[in-house]
Amino acid sequence: MASSAEHRSIFKLQGGTGKHVDGDVLDPLQCRPFQALVQLSPPPRDPGAQGSLKVLPGFHAASAHFFEVSGLPPPAGGFTPLTEHDHPDLIDEELWTPVARLP
Repeated sequence: MASSAEHRSIFKLQGGTGKHVDGDVLDPLQCRPFQALVQLSPPPRDPGAQGSLKVLPGFHAASAHFFEVSGLPPPAGGFTPLTEHDHPDLIDEELWTPVARLP
């Protein structure tokens, strides 16, 4: 059985599906600069449906400044969840945009 330290290490690497920052905002190309969502269930019948992956457009360009101004430590690699307590301005659902599927 894995120790709690191992669980934390795996979670930091793999994270989850909630709103989060991946990688190091001060050195974004160092860790996982590209991601994909592979849907393992049949796609929706609606041709306009885009799936569940959403992003915060433009945040990659402003993230270092956001963390500097907010007084929060910038994520330094791995998975960093965005929380209501620390990031209320970022988790607003109105800001997030579905990622378009490739044809």
